[in-house]
Order: sequence, then structure tokens, then C-alpha cells
Amino acid sequence: MSTLPIIILSTTLFTPALRQNQTDDLPQYGIVLSGGGALGFAHIGALLALEEAGIEISMVSGASMGSMVGAMYTYGYSPKEMIAIIEKEKLYKNSKIFNFHLLSRSGLSDHKKVKKILDRILPVDSFDSLKLFFALSMTNFIELETEYSCSGNRLKEKIMASSAIPSVFEPVVINDIPYVDGGVMDNLPIEPIKGKCKKIIAIDVCAASKKTGTRGKVKIGYRAGLAMMKQINAGQIAQADYYIGLDKLEQYSPFDFKKYKAIIQIGYEGMKQYLKEHPEMVNK
Repeated sequence: MSTLPIIILSTTLFTPALRQNQTDDLPQYGIVLSGGGALGFAHIGALLALEEAGIEISMVSGASMGSMVGAMYTYGYSPKEMIAIIEKEKLYKNSKIFNFHLLSRSGLSDHKKVKKILDRILPVDSFDSLKLFFALSMTNFIELETEYSCSGNRLKEKIMASSAIPSVFEPVVINDIPYVDGGVMDNLPIEPIKGKCKKIIAIDVCAASKKTGTRGKVKIGYRAGLAMMKQINAGQIAQADYYIGLDKLEQYSPFDFKKYKAIIQIGYEGMKQYLKEHPEMVNK
């Protein structure tokens, strides 16, 4: 009879120590990159500021444009190399990204031009060939559920699925299932890296959305999507250790691809300021 409390006490004392050891083995930082069309260029500036501060990112999870930037980063491109790719590929021009046509009923553009760009800048087509852990979110348009992918093949196809803004791009069909933009249901995909790193940094380029426009079919649809994202993101934000909202992006819209330099600069300056306000991020 007298041994039971001792056994319980011993177990209680031992378990936290075991958990602490497991936590110590994890990499320090993982980062989550939201979707947001052209606003996603800000992720590149933010990554550059983190790099200059000596903060090592061990894993990335992204949605939509965040999945594009995340895939490039985990493949091995530095932020400066990504800027050079934008300029070389002229990714600031709508004509280089969208292939508008009137024949499809499911989207204004197909993915042919995006596929060609991905084939040029990503020589691999497997998550397992990337240098860092990478995950993305995409929306199963049949079940209306978020699906995460972080291993196996068809990397580029899944990036296109994660970036398939409804009504703008056609859905991407994988194994007979149509997928659309991951941001529809999870624009800050924290789940794939939760528990895999000590601290999660979340960058939300859709936090400021005043200038998305209230006229035009595409802009109205996108703005409605942003309203849903705000509700969904509230729970995701609470799970991040560090959340960067980049309020100065409110002067730009997700369609301002030509203003990529200014958008990148806002990401850079915003992260620099955030690091000043959170010196513990650098000191660790």
C-alpha cells in the first residue's frame, strides 16, 4: 500500500526530464510562410534579414506563394539568388505567370507557364531531394479539407496545387482529385512543423489587406478569401512563437507583381525591426 505514491512520484519526476532531453535535440527554428500572391515576395526580404542576423532556419512550411518561396529556399537558393531569379525570369510580369484563356470553365489561367518556370529553377521533383525539410498545404476540393505534403515525388505539381487560387488558376488534379490553393483552408500551415523544432516563426503577408480592391471579379473573390483567411489564421497565429504581420504591405495588393522590389524591401525592413524588438531570437 505504501509503495504506490512513491511509484507515482518517481514517474512524475522522470517524465519532464525525458521530454526536456527530447526538446533539446530539436533544431532551433522552423518558419511558416503564408500565401498572398505578389505580397509573398516579402518572404524573400524577411529571409534575407534572418540570414544577415545569423539565424539558421532548419525547416519551412508554406502555402501558395509561400510554398514557392519555401521550395526555392529549401532547395538551396539564398534570398539574393531568389531575387536574381525573379529578375532573370521576369516573374514580375503577369504575362510570365498567367496563361489566360477562355476555353476553361474552372479558371482564368492554366499552369503551363508556372510549370515551365518551376522546371527551369527546380531541377528536382521530390521533397526528399531538397536540402531542408519542406512542407506545403493544399486544399482537397472534393472533401474540402487541407492536405499537407512533405515527402515523396510530384513536388512541382503540388507547389502548383498549393498556389492554384480558385477562379484565377485551374485546379490541379492529382490522383483524380482536384486541388486548389492551400491558403483557402490553411494559409499559415504550422501543423507540418509543429513539434519538429523548438521555435516557430510565422510570416503572414496577408495580415494587411486594405488594398485588395472591391471591384472586379477576381479582386472581389480574392478579398472574400482574405476575409476567410483572417478567421482561420487566428488559431494558427496563437501556435507561433514569433508572428510577423508586416503591416506596411497594406499599401500593396496581391496583384502588384511589378512592385516586387518595394515588397521585398518591406519584408526585409519588417523582419529587421522585429529582430530588434525580440533580441532573444538572435542571442540564442
